Amino acid sequence: MSSKAKQEILAETKIIPELSKFCIAENAIWNINSENMEETISKIKELISSKDVTLKFVELLIEKTKKFRIRQNSVLLHLITVLHNIYPEYSQFESMIKMWVPLSDIEQSSPLEYHIIMDNVEEFKKFIEGKATKQTKKKNYLEQACKYGSVDCFKYLVSNGAVLSDDAPKLAATGGNITILQLIEGLGRNIVGIHQQAIKAHHNDVVEWLMDKYDFIKELNSAEILQTTNVTLFNYCMANNIDVNNTDLLFFPCQIGSLPLLKYFVEKLNITDSSGAKQSPLIAAILNDSAELIEYLASHAFELNQTVQFENHKISLLSFALKHQKIEAANALADHGVQTSWDELNKSLESNQLSLTAKIMSNGALNNPCECESPLMGATEKGNLDVMKIFYGQGQDVNYVFKGKSALSIAATKDDQKLMAFLIEKGANVNLQTDQNPLFLAIESGKEDNVKFLLDHGADPNMHCIINKKDYSPYEYAMIKRKLEIAQLFETPKEHEAIDQILEIQNPDEPQQVPPPPAEVDEPKLQLVKKSKKKSRIAKFNIPQNELEEVKAKIQHTSDQRPSNWSELLQKIRMVQQQEQVQQQQQKMQQEYQKRIQRQKAAIQAEEAAKREQQAQNEKAQQENQNENKFVAGKTLDCQLVCPNEIVDRHYVEYLVKKGILKGVDMEILTM
Repeated sequence: MSSKAKQEILAETKIIPELSKFCIAENAIWNINSENMEETISKIKELISSKDVTLKFVELLIEKTKKFRIRQNSVLLHLITVLHNIYPEYSQFESMIKMWVPLSDIEQSSPLEYHIIMDNVEEFKKFIEGKATKQTKKKNYLEQACKYGSVDCFKYLVSNGAVLSDDAPKLAATGGNITILQLIEGLGRNIVGIHQQAIKAHHNDVVEWLMDKYDFIKELNSAEILQTTNVTLFNYCMANNIDVNNTDLLFFPCQIGSLPLLKYFVEKLNITDSSGAKQSPLIAAILNDSAELIEYLASHAFELNQTVQFENHKISLLSFALKHQKIEAANALADHGVQTSWDELNKSLESNQLSLTAKIMSNGALNNPCECESPLMGATEKGNLDVMKIFYGQGQDVNYVFKGKSALSIAATKDDQKLMAFLIEKGANVNLQTDQNPLFLAIESGKEDNVKFLLDHGADPNMHCIINKKDYSPYEYAMIKRKLEIAQLFETPKEHEAIDQILEIQNPDEPQQVPPPPAEVDEPKLQLVKKSKKKSRIAKFNIPQNELEEVKAKIQHTSDQRPSNWSELLQKIRMVQQQEQVQQQQQKMQQEYQKRIQRQKAAIQAEEAAKREQQAQNEKAQQENQNENKFVAGKTLDCQLVCPNEIVDRHYVEYLVKKGILKGVDMEILTM
């Protein structure tokens, strides 16, 4: 087949009606420039408003055109700005604008690359001529000239010794300049197999040129061509029965949200099975949040109960839709009666979609437990008492535990005590023996009222809980979490009495040290306290200063009386002592700092005073020298002396006499 015949087949292939509007949009955007910009914008607006093409398709076109038509950067930015103003609800346009890199930024940051992009060879010469440009640099510049189709810069670099890299042919196909490709071929480089780059960059003239030279028609993948948004070349494939049964074709119409195009593939090309496809059309339809696409696929026997891989485990399509907040898609799946479980029910609760929750319940979700929180726990998490009652009425267990947590554990962290009241009324275990115990979670959340509520409803104030491999009582846990007001709730009268006994002041005149506890009983705990001196959570407790002073005084005057809980009380005493040590150390450091500042200020003031004194002495000596020079210059002085009446004047006369400037003056008479 001749070159002309092949070119005519590609360029003049009759457009399939279902593809015609997509071809118009494709050619308009890929060929946009400053001269046809307004016409192109008007055309795209009309195609979108008439729903011949989708916003998603236009977004893909602009994204790919921006990558391969960098000289049209500014007009493309104007186009997307106009579309964003018309369709502000389509958030992807705003995201693209925020990430857009204007061509002017490239001009500022990399002027050499900018001149290559624009093929300004004379400006490019000014930058590199007269400089010792390394061969590797020339090679990089040559690759850029290939990539951007800048033929003048390419010729200049080759004529000045730049060497082609192995990637040059593929880059030249991306740049789309046939002259550069011919020059590369003339330099002995192989250009076989570069048609894929030309297809991606929408250089169909290069594709036609390569078709005439090499037979790669059978290698074309229609689905991959469509993914590049090269609808013109895809139309050629369909018209010539090239790879028309590719199951991956269904993904693209679902990706761009086009039901007419999907119908064309399913009904006219008879593609009804995507089981072997690399990309699922159902996933694309869900991500587009398109109920009509899902309903159409379901009506053509596409399996809605399949699972998909998500974050290292498999989940249902409904769960996938809910995870991505695609509510329209989720409703469509639920309407078709897909299988449901606790997982989907919980995710619908998280999305606050109660109507969807009802649909999922009607599909039997409550009867299909899975490894997750129960729906009752999910409703408690959302604080929805009405839904909690419904789930309980459907047989949900109030004491179901997942990862140590029950519904009451969750309710204990909420502000609404009605949730706890309902669960406790229905038999929830207040003293759940896990690390997610309701009482301990209420303490951790700082919910004092909830702690009181649980204590009033049977929570054991003396229970212990293992948290992070450490044993805590409620009091200890409250202190660790610095919830001091809550901690006071657990200091029972019995504990107060024991503390008063051991901290009683017996003889202020003869203070006694706290007697050591029995070694066999308390040595392990004492060792723990010793080990925690350098790094202890105890030292971080915020104990008020007035309490420190009071307890300190009591500690220094104690008796030998030892209650049964001596070890626990001793630890509390040491907590106070360590807190005092920390505060004393902080005060000492602050005092040292203030002293250092004062010393520095004093040194500066002394230095300034010395400078002022020295300056005064220098000025005085300078003045005396000036006066002496003035009088000595005359050598003799004829004057009538007036007896001075100021001490300063007499000193000055005395000075002149000593210097021999004034003669015949009797200073004894003068000073009388």
